[in-house]
Amino acid sequence: LEMEKARGAEREVKGDAARRQAEEELQGLRVRLGTEESLRARLREDAAGQKTLLDALHTDLRRAREEIAEAHLTRDREEETARLTREREVETERKGRGRLEAEARALRSAVVAERERWE
Repeated sequence: LEMEKARGAEREVKGDAARRQAEEELQGLRVRLGTEESLRARLREDAAGQKTLLDALHTDLRRAREEIAEAHLTRDREEETARLTREREVETERKGRGRLEAEARALRSAVVAERERWE
């Protein structure tokens, strides 16, 4: 009977030791699982942050492209305005020269007519 009690106590001690070991292993697994969940959560946060950053970069790129396009349009308008201004100046100058030439011809004709009248 004593032997049976000793064996029962030994089995109980072994069972308690096995139970403690299993609980420790389970706790270790829970810690590891918690760490993995924590890492996954951090990865999700990082991914969300990266997406936010990427969206901001896309927005900045779009704005920069719009600004470049607007700058090109402004430059083209300014160049066209300068070209038209030069053309108007040339035309005005040409008309002015033509008017002066016509006045000079008229004066020469008047001078010739006046000479002929005096002669």
